[in-house]
Amino acid sequence: MEQQLKDSRAAFKFGPTEGPGFFEPYGWKARDVRSSLKTVARLHTLSPLLRQMAALPASNGAQGWRPWSGVCLLEKMLQGNS
Repeated sequence: MEQQLKDSRAAFKFGPTEGPGFFEPYGWKARDVRSSLKTVARLHTLSPLLRQMAALPASNGAQGWRPWSGVCLLEKMLQGNS
């Protein structure tokens, strides 16, 4: 995907190294984190090829160097809680 982004001159706008933990200093905690592909698959809007890819097991945990996009459900933390 890197080459397509370079060719299109599109840039990643958000990709914090701490992942969803990025939001915690601002009072938000990730309640649920899912891959974009799995989320779109649940909405039944994928092509047959991408549906097959979405059926593969998910890789849980930090993605490291791998490109990844996700959907985060955030919840506001109460003051004093983490």
